[in-house]
Parts: sequence; C-alpha cells; structure tokens
Amino acid sequence: MPHFERHVFVCTNQRDPGNPKGCCADKGSEAIRETFKRELSERGLKGKIRANAAGCLDQCSRGPAVVVYPEQIWYRVPTVEDAKEIVEQHLIGGKPVDRLIMRSVTERAAIEARAAASHQSGAREVHNTAEMDDAYRAMVKQLLESQAYRELQAANILGHALKFVPTLGFKLSIAEDLEEELEHFAEVARLYSDVVGGDVAQAVADRLSRVPYPESWAEIAMVQFLYDRAGEVHLREYVNCSYVPYRNIVTKILEEEEGHESFGEAVLLELCSDAKRRPELQQLFDKWLHVALLSFGRPGTDGNRYAVEVGLKTRDSGAVMQQFLDDIKPTMRTCGLHFPPTEKIGIAFSQEVNLAL
Repeated sequence: MPHFERHVFVCTNQRDPGNPKGCCADKGSEAIRETFKRELSERGLKGKIRANAAGCLDQCSRGPAVVVYPEQIWYRVPTVEDAKEIVEQHLIGGKPVDRLIMRSVTERAAIEARAAASHQSGAREVHNTAEMDDAYRAMVKQLLESQAYRELQAANILGHALKFVPTLGFKLSIAEDLEEELEHFAEVARLYSDVVGGDVAQAVADRLSRVPYPESWAEIAMVQFLYDRAGEVHLREYVNCSYVPYRNIVTKILEEEEGHESFGEAVLLELCSDAKRRPELQQLFDKWLHVALLSFGRPGTDGNRYAVEVGLKTRDSGAVMQQFLDDIKPTMRTCGLHFPPTEKIGIAFSQEVNLAL
C-alpha cells in the first residue's frame, strides 16, 4: 500500500437546493479536485501526493474548501487556476498560498496545540470558587462578563436583523443562530451567578446600550463577518483555560457556533461582486471593525500578563487581535476593502500591529 507524503482533501459535499449555507459541489469543487489530480499526475507526484474527494468539511459557505495534510492548511479555492497555484507554490515549492488560506480554520489547530502546551506547563486547574484567590476570581468575573456581553449582543443584533433578511431560508438560518446565542448566554449567566452571585445581564447593560444595530441585509453580512469572527478568534484562546467550568462552556460554544462568521463572509463576497456596492460596504466595514475589535480588550496590560501566567489564556490580546486582522485580510482584498486610519478605528493597538494588506 503506497505511503503518501501529503493528502489534499477537496470537499465535494452536495446540499439540498436552496440551503442558505450553499455547498462546495455547486461551486465547482469536482473540477477543482480533477485539476489537483491532473496537475499532480503531470508532475510525477501521483505516488507521493493524493487528491481525495472529501465529505462535508463544515466550510461550505466559504468553499470550495480544500485542506492539505499533514500541514493542516485550509484553503478556499474558487477557481482551477487557484488549484494550479497551490500545486506549484505549496505542494512543489513548499510555500503555502497566503491569499487563499482560511486563516480562522488553519490557525485552529495551532491555537489548540499552543493551549495544550501551556496547560501542560504547570498551570493549576481550578474547578470551583473555593479554589480561587481574589485576583483569580476578579479575572474570571471579567472573562464571564465579556463573554456574556458578546453572546447577548449577538442575539440582540440577530433578532433586530430578521426584518431585513430577504428569504425564508436565510431567516431560518439566522433564527437558528439566534437561538444558539441565547442558549450560550444562559450558560455563561449561570456560571457568573455561581462565581459572582449577581445578574450578568445587569453587569453588561451599559456596554450593550452603546452598540449599534444593523439596518440592511448588507450590514447584517458585515456584522456576521467581523463581529462573529472576532468572537471566534478571541474565544479560541480559552480552549484549555485553567478554570475548567469556563473551558467546558468555551468548547460547547465553539462547536455549536461553527460557521456563523463564514455565513456572513459568503454573503459579503456575493455582494462585493457588484463594484457599485463597494463604497457602501467600505462604510459598513469602517463602522463594524471598531465594534469587532472591542472583543479583544486592551493589549499589554497587567491583566493580560496575569491571565497568561495563571493559564486562563495563552497570549496577550495584541497577538490575538493581530491574528483576527490577518484572518480578514484575504476577504478584504477580494472585496476591495481597506483599513481606515488607526485614529478613526478608535482602538488601542499594540505597537507591532500590522494593517498592511
């Protein structure tokens, strides 16, 4: 039986017509797979690298989805020319094709591996409030309030947005996301009550009052692209959190909210194909980038350093924020979007922040 150095898995999943998430098969993934097979064969790599048809890779709204193993590099491969570029530059040249990488998915394995390493380095697990000192409890209180704010605000936004959603299929998808956000808020609220003894909805009410609401279908897409993606990138820093009850909630949220941000990206990519809409989309991007970046908090603080030291998280907020910014850049380039000046974004960045496209 041959031993392959690499596997290229191409999603060929077929969903029912009208499914709002779409499917890779309808986006030409079979032609993508055939291109990989042909290009590899012509270069004499048939026995070293195998192009495989895969079932659903849970990225249909961003597809056609392709993942290269053992590197675990995830790609969005919209054309056969892109497939050829991956063969030439990555599979032969050894350099991944940056502009095609699905960064949020590709980074996931690296984040989880880093979190596991941090967990194994000696951070003490905490299972209940009796095991907390005052500093640890205060940091957990802050984490839970931030998570409750994100879940409740997402639910509020989705509920408000339903009247702008154009089709029944999309309305049902949004309603499903809304139900998940409320369930996750309830989980966080229960844990907050155990740790703090108060009502987390009251604790975050002032922050919630300062966030705008989407007023169009295009704005809903931008919100889900930026706000949900920022939340997902931020939350992955806690997959091995030393506070075990919060770690369990994080795992549940990440599993059940998989694909929320990719839904928004798929709609955004469709909208930006009309060049006349790009000025409108840039205005919406400028508006919601600030809100999305609030998810990460201020970088370089004593609180960041303490949270890393006790194993609540793995990196400073500045590094996590940069990962999010890098993750959205490929879609920004496709849509002709750009970052506004830092003073207009209104966020405290680390000195090393890189906004170059």
